[in-house]
Amino acid sequence: MVRPFYQLTTHHEQNQHFTVRPEPVEGLCRDFLRSLVFVAFLNIIHLATIAIGKFLFVSLVLNT
Repeated sequence: MVRPFYQLTTHHEQNQHFTVRPEPVEGLCRDFLRSLVFVAFLNIIHLATIAIGKFLFVSLVLNT
């Protein structure tokens, strides 16, 4: 009997006597929240550099 393609197993999967489960949902949520915090941090840095640039430009214009 021929197995469908989606049911084929590789040689290292055929000898497993127990099911290997994926990472729990809590880990995925933690990683997602960590990435959100990182993106927020990058946005704060970006906005700060824009504000500093505007401040320097205004101070340069006012000093001339």
